Amino acid sequence: MDSDLHVSVSNAKLNPKLAKYMDIAHGEFEYGWNIDVPKPEINPQRIALVPLTLKDGTEIPAGARIAWAGYHHANDPSVVDKPEEFDPLRSYRKRYTDQGVNLNRFIAGQPNSSSLSFGYGNQAACPGRYFAVGEIKMTLMRPLLEFEFKFPEGHSRPKTMYADENVFMGPHARLMMRKRNKSLGC
Repeated sequence: MDSDLHVSVSNAKLNPKLAKYMDIAHGEFEYGWNIDVPKPEINPQRIALVPLTLKDGTEIPAGARIAWAGYHHANDPSVVDKPEEFDPLRSYRKRYTDQGVNLNRFIAGQPNSSSLSFGYGNQAACPGRYFAVGEIKMTLMRPLLEFEFKFPEGHSRPKTMYADENVFMGPHARLMMRKRNKSLGC
């Protein structure tokens, strides 16, 4: 390990305000993964290893590729209230309603019927989802607290592009960044 990095990590003192930022970040991640980030139109794709008969009688032969329409589910008004509105704090607000009943329900990585990015159910939810969310927060924390980001004048969010079931941002998008005058907490 680089000695400068080791000293930096060992002496790190995080401002208590960061806890609030990270709490808000859960809601923003939840929004981003489900609504605003390009991802496959269908997911998760699986192959049936044995023939299956579903409760409604639907037959799935061995070797069949199966998936569900994840993008459409995340943008369905019966699943997400007003999905067409930009609202990255939607999950954050849901957590703090009902006197804390939902406090641990609408956080990034917590599977629920409106957030299926990490799977759902006892056997299908990703076992490493909380580690993944923690890694993402740790990776993004310093740049987001120490830098400002914006699109160049006259530009906005890059166009979403499609290739079969794959969805991605335009590869030639530009983003400007500069060091903040005052760090938000690190």
